[in-house]
Amino acid sequence: MNKKRVVVICILLLLPLVITGLTVVICDPFFHYHKPIKGYPYALENERYQNDGIAKHFDYELMITGSSTTQVLLPSYASELWDCEAVRMSFAGGSLYETAGLVDTAVSSNKDLKVVIRGLDIGRLVQEKDTVDYEDIPEYLYDKNPFNDYRYLFNRDVMTSIGRSAAKLASGQKADSFDDYENWNDSKVFGKEAVLTTFERLPITDEKQVFTEEDRSIEDENLYENIIKTAKNNPDIEFIVFIPPVNVCYWDASLRSGGFDYTLDALSEAFLKLSEADNIKVYAFDDCTEITCNFDNYIDGLHFGEETGKYILESIHSDNHRITMDNKDEYLNRIRNIYSAYDYESIFK
Repeated sequence: MNKKRVVVICILLLLPLVITGLTVVICDPFFHYHKPIKGYPYALENERYQNDGIAKHFDYELMITGSSTTQVLLPSYASELWDCEAVRMSFAGGSLYETAGLVDTAVSSNKDLKVVIRGLDIGRLVQEKDTVDYEDIPEYLYDKNPFNDYRYLFNRDVMTSIGRSAAKLASGQKADSFDDYENWNDSKVFGKEAVLTTFERLPITDEKQVFTEEDRSIEDENLYENIIKTAKNNPDIEFIVFIPPVNVCYWDASLRSGGFDYTLDALSEAFLKLSEADNIKVYAFDDCTEITCNFDNYIDGLHFGEETGKYILESIHSDNHRITMDNKDEYLNRIRNIYSAYDYESIFK
């Protein structure tokens, strides 16, 4: 076989790979290389594959992030309130550590970022600072190593995503909205029956969980490394942290398991610790019984719907329900009084 024929065969063998790789680079459905092409109908469909690229390459002044409890907060509504471009980049099951990495990427990549709104779940307070609960994170999209990008360039799921966008383009559809990005609101059932289906009532225990100095140290390090440090390093950005309001059944479980005082102590420590940064504002809503005790607002013990999300954004914008060092004890006492005396038996009759 002569040399010319070998070259031709090699070219023919490599050509499909070159075309595939170039297609991915140009379309870039995960925004790994560049900002979205204007008019191209991208599909927003996978947070852990797309959030990093969104944080790096999109134009925005306000970002909403956190776990699945933030997936129903509407960026379009935040845009109206703050009069700026807003995006939402949540992580279902995301820890403080995972979310912190995304916030750091956004801060370092976007000089126009002015406001970060971040959900802080109660159950995430006392955790090791580097906790990650999600497996199979696509590190090749997060690191700066170009040699492992082949996993993106020659990926069947990536080509499938490009195909979906091509079909949308052919039918004249627009790119997906950030309001719809992993938003589960319209696909879930709300109400008492739905909540209780996901809730197994715990037996009562006499043992009380104690918030120890070790717990305090773990929480302090978690909050400092994953929230406070970034805020202190970026004094011109406003960092808004809110505690997503949980359903009343959460507090029933907390009381019956002996963790009620522990939870309040952890919240108290969070309010105190987060006050270290002048550009962090904290908001909390568990004293809003019209939210927490209305089962129509929830799909389970943790997840509320879009209307509650709108109320949270409105409250933050108007500076209502803010927790300060002057009112934190008053807030915690309200929580204690409301849920320690609540008639839980009426729920389970």
